[in-house]
Amino acid sequence: MITLNQAVQRIKEKAESHGQIRTFFFGDVVDFLSGENREYPAMVCEIQQGGSISKSTNKFYYQN
Repeated sequence: MITLNQAVQRIKEKAESHGQIRTFFFGDVVDFLSGENREYPAMVCEIQQGGSISKSTNKFYYQN
């Protein structure tokens, strides 16, 4: 299992290596929009309230 910071780092590396993405931002989208140092197109990752995933006979269900 990877940590949140490792997941963010992997996504950031993908964004930075992508030819069309100019800005990567992790945090609240409002903070991104209120900032001045941004270029579009941008990839913004924001943590949302989670639910739970249950497993039943090889099928996965997301419950929020």
